Amino acid sequence: MVTLLYLYFMKYRFLLILSIFSLSLNAQDTTKTKPKVTQIITNHPAQYQYTRIASDYVEDIALGIDYQHESFASKFDWDKSSIYQNNGGFNVYFISGNRINNFTRFGSGSWGGGFSMNFYGDSKYHNVAINSTNKDSARTRISLLSPEFYAMGRYEYKIGNIYPFFGVRAGVKWFSTSQNTETLMPLKDYENSTSVNLTSSGSLYVATEIGLKIRLGKTVSFVTSYGIVRGASVKLVDFENIQFNSWQFELNKKSETMNINQLKFGFLFDLSQGHTDKKLIKEAYTDTTLYTENSNQPCPCCDKCKQTNSSDNYQNYPQYERERYEPSPSYRNGSSTPIFNGSGNGSSTPSRKPMPSISPGPSIPAKPKS
Repeated sequence: MVTLLYLYFMKYRFLLILSIFSLSLNAQDTTKTKPKVTQIITNHPAQYQYTRIASDYVEDIALGIDYQHESFASKFDWDKSSIYQNNGGFNVYFISGNRINNFTRFGSGSWGGGFSMNFYGDSKYHNVAINSTNKDSARTRISLLSPEFYAMGRYEYKIGNIYPFFGVRAGVKWFSTSQNTETLMPLKDYENSTSVNLTSSGSLYVATEIGLKIRLGKTVSFVTSYGIVRGASVKLVDFENIQFNSWQFELNKKSETMNINQLKFGFLFDLSQGHTDKKLIKEAYTDTTLYTENSNQPCPCCDKCKQTNSSDNYQNYPQYERERYEPSPSYRNGSSTPIFNGSGNGSSTPSRKPMPSISPGPSIPAKPKS
């Protein structure tokens, strides 16, 4: 039996080998002609348009910037120059949103805080010698300014686009007198001007104010107010009775009760996020892209892979060549910023010396007191 099978195999072995070879060729042809199809699904979210809806009152926070004029309520007999009645300055404050949201029909209550600065004026100039060796001359005078910090509360009520309001403030305010000296000619080795504080006097205060806010738009309003500031006694300088002995001032100070009128007008900017109206522009949708790797169709990911150089894209599409990033020569040393030649501080300008102190001149005998 075995012999018979062997004889049949030897007789038809050529046909058997030829059949196996033919099946192998057919399998290879099928593999080559059958392309690999890849499916890419892209989800596009819905698109919305958001429109700001202005609310009746400030919701989160607002910024106010005012011009501020203030003056003492009474004119002092010893202040012949009336410097305490003519001045100007600025006021910057933040105010919170409405704190009575459940009762908006009764108005809006809020709190905040701010800073203001008023410039009262200067005395007349006096000539001085700042260096007796070089005979450098300058001029000097004293000036008065009044800064303050405060906390505030405000209640307002809406009548159309007009908002009358009432406010209360409490803080600290002081008056600072300084001596300012500036050279008559520019100097190369020393500073051309200096300022030295001579005296300061401050006090706690409480203020009330009434005002009006007019809404100009969704986020901008015009605001004006009048307030009265009451505090303790402060020491003020009599600008008309100042003695200058060729190199320094002799100040004549007097105590006065802080009773100040303030007039402000400026703008209030609503920085709140506010309510928004959400409108659908384009609904969400999904698109599907099919491509074959072995066909002549371009790969939809090739340009994206080259632009982003993402490793994930090359793992998904390994048949495309990966571009390599080469850093520029100026960054190959590992530094995050370019290296420039020069000094470490980046400046070639030498530092200037402070202005020397005013040289004492000949003493002037004091006036006899009457």
